[in-house]
Amino acid sequence: MWVSYSGAQLAGTKDLPVRPAPRVLDIGCGSRRDPRATEGMDLWPSSGVTIVHDATRIPWPIEDDSYDGLVSHQFLEHVPQGSLDGVNLIFRIFDEMWRVLKPGGSLEFDTPHADSWDANNDMTHQRLFTPWSFRELWVLEKNPLYPRKQWEFVRMHVDRGYPGAPYVRRQLPRLDRVFTRLHFFRPRYIFCTLRKPSH
Repeated sequence: MWVSYSGAQLAGTKDLPVRPAPRVLDIGCGSRRDPRATEGMDLWPSSGVTIVHDATRIPWPIEDDSYDGLVSHQFLEHVPQGSLDGVNLIFRIFDEMWRVLKPGGSLEFDTPHADSWDANNDMTHQRLFTPWSFRELWVLEKNPLYPRKQWEFVRMHVDRGYPGAPYVRRQLPRLDRVFTRLHFFRPRYIFCTLRKPSH
């Protein structure tokens, strides 16, 4: 039901604070930026990119606590092996994500599972991951090799590929939930959500 208000009724609302739309950065977006993202960062300029920068070059040209959310699809497996100032580059990238994310903001990323065809059939992939690979980001005990910030774990899901998966996901979503939990289907992608603590 729609309710209409006159200009006189709305006159007293001009002093109410206007909540700005959340700023969301898609890291490694290419030309297909996530629809939730307001900005995209990639090495090459394209239609979805607003910040042309190599994400493996630290620091990023972004102010601290700039974004309400970060998304990254199929980027982490392309991060080259190596270290920066004695710390593995992948940890430096997560530190940089932490820096540009506002307290309470979330990071959503996905990457091919190490046992998937997708992880092993792309010559540009530099790293392989399992769900345990990311445990270092939120475990309570500190690793001296990674003196990092403590992320809050929100959720993780391993997508399993099976014949006819796109059709089943669209037409029979309940059956899809059953199939993705069956371990005789090969794991395909890891989806993870982390949060920067608000304190």
